[in-house]
Amino acid sequence: MEHNSTISVVDLNVNNIGYEECKALAVALTHNSTIHTLYLYGNNIGDKGCIELADMLTRNSTIH
Repeated sequence: MEHNSTISVVDLNVNNIGYEECKALAVALTHNSTIHTLYLYGNNIGDKGCIELADMLTRNSTIH
């Protein structure tokens, strides 16, 4: 996803995403500038995963 130039919406609802997957997703999205919407409802991200995503959002201003 880091080098994506066409996808703007990512729907990962109910995909059993945990902390490790969330961490990898946050790394991939840190420098992405085309994705503006990310859906993660119904996953097992937990507090640590939320921290990873929040940290990514401080460097990626396109996702809202």
